[in-house]
Amino acid sequence: MKTKRWAIWCASLLALVWVSVVKLPAQRLIDADLATIKASFARHEANCLFFFVEDCPVSIRDFGLVGELRAQYDSTDLQMIAVYVGDQGDRLQAIADSIGMPLLFVDDRSRQLVAMTAARVTPEYFLFDAAGRLCYRGAIDDYAIGLGRHKRQAKAHYLGDAVAALVAGRPVPTRVTRPVGCMIEPIGGR
Repeated sequence: MKTKRWAIWCASLLALVWVSVVKLPAQRLIDADLATIKASFARHEANCLFFFVEDCPVSIRDFGLVGELRAQYDSTDLQMIAVYVGDQGDRLQAIADSIGMPLLFVDDRSRQLVAMTAARVTPEYFLFDAAGRLCYRGAIDDYAIGLGRHKRQAKAHYLGDAVAALVAGRPVPTRVTRPVGCMIEPIGGR
């Protein structure tokens, strides 16, 4: 139990340092249904949905990497949508503000996006092309090897490589990896 608290504390501190050092444009919440989100894919070369909750250390760790990846592409090349699957959707604006990323945030309390993707854990990444075809599913990188277990440094950057390939019109090198994170709870399951 102490290890879990320590990991959450470290992840929260890292997120706080990231937000206070890096000044990014404001993020925005979208209240969109499944059809609207799918329709938005046509305006971007690559579309990434990723699932998160505010109390999953792996989710919090990944936000720094998501920010770095987002900064590499303009908004017509890459759309990033952070899909919140926690039970505090009424606090999503405050959660998004604390994360401080220039991303779209959507509350998936209805689990429509979870059902569409069959997402199982947070964080889990789904990369779609402009036609809505799934091109990559899995982890952002190979850093986490199990809950509470990780490498010193990631060597494979699955999502970054997939986005680069998709934007360049090349085949995605790795299409599926195993994400490590916190289980997505059913509605009202916490």
